[in-house]
Amino acid sequence: MNIVECRMSGDCLEGLGIPSSGIAVIDKDAEPRLFDVVHCNDPAICINGYLKELVRTGDHPIVRTRYLDPSRNILFLSAEIYGVLLQVLDEDRNVVWERPPDPVEYAPIRHAAWEFAGVSAGRKIYRCTDCKALSYGRGNYCSFCGAQMDGGVFDG
Repeated sequence: MNIVECRMSGDCLEGLGIPSSGIAVIDKDAEPRLFDVVHCNDPAICINGYLKELVRTGDHPIVRTRYLDPSRNILFLSAEIYGVLLQVLDEDRNVVWERPPDPVEYAPIRHAAWEFAGVSAGRKIYRCTDCKALSYGRGNYCSFCGAQMDGGVFDG
């Protein structure tokens, strides 16, 4: 085990019960499991990295935010995973969150589809049938609510 501690802040994992501030205890040698919270980076090269929930493993891992308001959630490719979050400590070093002992899916997979919503500046716009967010692209997942877009495409 290669354990490091670092200060953390932000409410992007509040939907998992992780507080908005504290001390993150990260195992840099742990093998990430699906739905673990991982310390990662994105292609935009965030200097200190992020803590995000892992939703796809492999050569091109995908991570996401887990806000209480699902319409705020986003998915993105992780350029690198540095480690797995084991615990969050408060300022008095009390454990306030701990990695579940077994892989756990925190929320059911939602299924949706892209429906044609119109044209703007010459580009087609699509709407997620789950959260109603608008997008120029039609990826495999809605970047706002995380729904798996396997319900087909309703094109105009």
